Amino acid sequence: MSGKKEVDGLHEKYLVIRRDHIVEGSEVELDNGTVRVEYIPSDPGHKKLFVLSPATDPAAFLALWTYSRFCFPRLATDLKLLLAAIRQHGMSLSQTGRLNLPTALDAMIGRIVGEDDD
Repeated sequence: MSGKKEVDGLHEKYLVIRRDHIVEGSEVELDNGTVRVEYIPSDPGHKKLFVLSPATDPAAFLALWTYSRFCFPRLATDLKLLLAAIRQHGMSLSQTGRLNLPTALDAMIGRIVGEDDD
């Protein structure tokens, strides 16, 4: 073996908890134990995360579809399987999804007829 770590496809790397659903200092039960929830303010040195919900937001669905076209092959395959499953089961629009729907549809139609993005 070359000593290189094999790059995983889609996997559970982060635990994301909505701030408005927790109380500072509360505990969360996980399969591998309990963690204490603490708020750590963002600072310029921290990596910023952005959570997408492709099953409830068409803009997020399109963003993941686009990402799947440019990422490494194993992750691309996993993302395409995820998107196919969402398509098969249907999308249940969230409030943000309903707000993003007109823009997402406009972007999709623009792609179909060959218009460039702004």
